Amino acid sequence: MGKKGLLKFEDFGATMPVTDPYVPGPPTWARGESFRIKFEMDYDSVAHRLPEPLEFLDDTPTGTLLCSYAHFVSDSSPFCEANLIYHVSYKGKPYNYITNLFVNSGEAMIAGREVYGYAKKLADMEYYSDRGQICMTVERPRGFNIFSASVRPKKPGHPDPKEIRDVLLLKRIPSYIVGDPPQVCQLVGIGMGARAEAAPARDSWECSGSISWGVTSTEDPWSQTKITRIVEAYYSMAAAAGFGEGGGLASGYLVHDYLK
Repeated sequence: MGKKGLLKFEDFGATMPVTDPYVPGPPTWARGESFRIKFEMDYDSVAHRLPEPLEFLDDTPTGTLLCSYAHFVSDSSPFCEANLIYHVSYKGKPYNYITNLFVNSGEAMIAGREVYGYAKKLADMEYYSDRGQICMTVERPRGFNIFSASVRPKKPGHPDPKEIRDVLLLKRIPSYIVGDPPQVCQLVGIGMGARAEAAPARDSWECSGSISWGVTSTEDPWSQTKITRIVEAYYSMAAAAGFGEGGGLASGYLVHDYLK
């Protein structure tokens, strides 16, 4: 009989492979900037994209496109990120449910998906300034535009604090037995209030905003979200605090378990 392995469970890395994990855990944001565009949506275009038992927060459904660029992040390369968010409620509590998310960094994708269940995909992304506007474009695959968005700063201003809600994510881990139900299927919440307090925006501007959906993609159907009106837009720059409660990315909590 061969000799036993000596790697103990308590010594496993935070992510796969456990002997040399791709990332050691969730990163701490050190410097970054972002813009957000809030909009109203046609209910019939988005109802099938919102999982039970969630409800839209408003009679006229609203959502946000959040585009960001992390200039420097611990344990990660600088990266772009785009979030498609629906404003929802569950048992009377409001959340920002992230239905789709793009990043252009492997470290950012793995840390977010494995730990929390962020719905991340890798894409070709560009965050840039042009003609007085701050812009993001996303292609997936390269050459196929999923969306283009931009904001033009108008005057100093801050989003309504009520727009800072806990994030809600659908974390699904398939079974190792083909055809069996998933091993994990949960709605996971992440507190955002402490993070916002620990990393207040140094520079925040009220903006005009524009969103243009690109190709009608069956792989990345962001264009199914029919926007009926742009409500508001903001740009901000902030330095994040350290990892953990009170800064960086906080611990998540279970909101709903589909398997129970």
